[in-house]
Amino acid sequence: MSILKIVCCLFITLALNQAEAQKQGRKYINKLSSKAFSGRGYVNNGHIKASDYIEKKLKSFGYTTTFQKFMFPVNIFPGEISLNVNNEELKPGRDYVYEAGTPTIKGTFSVIILNRTSFLDAKKRDSILSISTGKFILITVQSSNDTGKKVLDSLRKTIHAIMNSPTNHIAGIINHDTAQTKWGIRQTVNPYPLIELNKNMSVSSITTITISVESELLKKCESRNVIGTIKGTAYPDSFIVITSHYDHIGMMGKRTMFPGANDNASGVAMMLCLAEYYAKHPQKYSIACISFGAEEVGLIGSKYYVKNPTIPLKNFVFMLHFDMVGTGEDGLKVVNGSELKRQFNTLKQLNDSLHLLLKVQPRVQGCISDQCYFFRNGVPCFFVYTMGGTKAYHDIYDQSKTLSLFAFENLAELSKLFITKLQE
Repeated sequence: MSILKIVCCLFITLALNQAEAQKQGRKYINKLSSKAFSGRGYVNNGHIKASDYIEKKLKSFGYTTTFQKFMFPVNIFPGEISLNVNNEELKPGRDYVYEAGTPTIKGTFSVIILNRTSFLDAKKRDSILSISTGKFILITVQSSNDTGKKVLDSLRKTIHAIMNSPTNHIAGIINHDTAQTKWGIRQTVNPYPLIELNKNMSVSSITTITISVESELLKKCESRNVIGTIKGTAYPDSFIVITSHYDHIGMMGKRTMFPGANDNASGVAMMLCLAEYYAKHPQKYSIACISFGAEEVGLIGSKYYVKNPTIPLKNFVFMLHFDMVGTGEDGLKVVNGSELKRQFNTLKQLNDSLHLLLKVQPRVQGCISDQCYFFRNGVPCFFVYTMGGTKAYHDIYDQSKTLSLFAFENLAELSKLFITKLQE
């Protein structure tokens, strides 16, 4: 066979393997971001259903599995929600979101419009607040000067101060938000509702709003980490640990779901694909796969694990944490890569020699995902995420169909090669 034919065969084989891996990854992402899991949040027990699914998958591969339970408070929106502006019903998730600490409220309210410059002027703001009993304050943009970082930082701090001051007598605040309609999770309930209104909405003619929100503070919500282990052939007490977080922000009301395909069904999909591979290809070191709960609430599951490890932290040889790996057109970022230079150089050299991803770049340590408390407690670990592709994040548009999975298979291959290097 000629060299050309051999090369062609190798490329065809690689393409077939890549297509198969992407197909499996897509299957996991489709499942975890489907309506059956309610956004993997705390309405309809979406987080429990997701953890059950992951545990069953790990067990089917041959892993010994267990759950690690923990509790925390969280505010949820289990009932109907609505927002009507001047008798026009807006679409939740697209036109607006209720800030996650919003209390239960229902009624029709007058609206006072105030531009950001006036709102951030203490005297003008206090004057308006004093005559706004029972009314909503709508904060809007007057000019491009109102959208700078300094103004936005001051705006957030001021709104936070008002929202946590029960001495005011306003009905609530509407923020005509430049960040559009992203959502989150809160562990407390605010004294007043806060509505984040999409920046594309026209607000000049708003005089009244009619709102309906049902929220519920779960003071002792129980969630869990999912842990699967498979023994190594030579050093069973030493572990390569592959992690992800499975939770997302769930439901805002009965109908508005935040699917969380990239964040972080994609990371779970990567973990499961690697878990299946290592079940079929035993390693010298044991393999542990851990999917954490309540990351979006404040890294609660991973923090709990570090305080109550089922595997002693000193037995972690290395930990790879996958969070938001559903794209990759612009390469890979490696958190802790700036600190763990030796391991990062190994990873980068592997990629440079094989050209698996466009680029692999280091990033300094940061408490931005579940690797945080492990690193702080001496565990060598990377948190990796892909760059490029869709920008959907914490909104209703983070759907499986928006993910290219551009580097999914190549990231899996790079991870396998890196794990092999770690065992040499």
